[in-house]
Amino acid sequence: MNRTRKGVRSTTKQVLPEYIEADFRPPIDEEANVELFIGATIAEQNEGTIYTDNTGKFPVQSYHGKRIQFVVYEYRSNAIIVKTLRDETDKSMVEAFQEVYEYLTEKGFKPKLNVMDNQCSRAVQKFIKSTGADIQLVNPDDHRVNAAERAIQTWKNHWITGMGNLDPNCPMQLWCQFIEQGQDTLNMLRVSRVNPKLSAYAVLEGQFHFNKTPLAPVGTKALVFLDPTKGHTWQSHTIDAWYVGLAKNITGTIDFSSQTQKDIASLHLQNFSLHIAKCQRLNQVTQCAWQHKT
Repeated sequence: MNRTRKGVRSTTKQVLPEYIEADFRPPIDEEANVELFIGATIAEQNEGTIYTDNTGKFPVQSYHGKRIQFVVYEYRSNAIIVKTLRDETDKSMVEAFQEVYEYLTEKGFKPKLNVMDNQCSRAVQKFIKSTGADIQLVNPDDHRVNAAERAIQTWKNHWITGMGNLDPNCPMQLWCQFIEQGQDTLNMLRVSRVNPKLSAYAVLEGQFHFNKTPLAPVGTKALVFLDPTKGHTWQSHTIDAWYVGLAKNITGTIDFSSQTQKDIASLHLQNFSLHIAKCQRLNQVTQCAWQHKT
């Protein structure tokens, strides 16, 4: 969160005007001159414009080797898209740009102009030009032209708030798997410029149905049911896990088991997303322990 702006609620005593109109329906002046106001609709100048920039290195390297967050701001949809990178090499950057360009093109928001930092490599510029988009490099230390700078600030505020709900024992190395849900929940709160009645998430992904895909705070400790008919004798019927995000295409969750940090395998479970160690069987979440209740 940011500091509260000054002057929002002034403590200075306000002086009311001496004259207050008593009659709210004054007589109509029939001889008054008629004034016409003509308005003009101006086409959106920033259609197809995206702004891109990287954040600083995250203090903890994830289990997937990720350290950097790549933030993209799409102006027309007003959406903030976040991708994770291993490093800032040409290969990692080009792969991130390619993934974002393909995603936006598929959703009907093909980039036409990419506003970015002046430290852009030649490999990235070559890829952007191959898509037919133009490039605008921002002057050094100019944080006003590149809207991605403000998008990073908004994303960090949202991200830090979500990370504050982590269970104390949840491994911080799972942070890269929290990105998708954080991005989706942020875009659900942002109004789209395409249609003010729709969120940025709805414009890109369609309406979100909570009953179909329920949400839970990332990093929540969970107990996953293990089928006793497929386990060993006297084996526990549950395993500790951590909620990390949604499984949109499959009814399920992804958790991470606290028993081991090796051989992590993705597992989609009932309306959530779980990462479970050394377990590839379909299970059910039996209980979630919320760390902070509101």
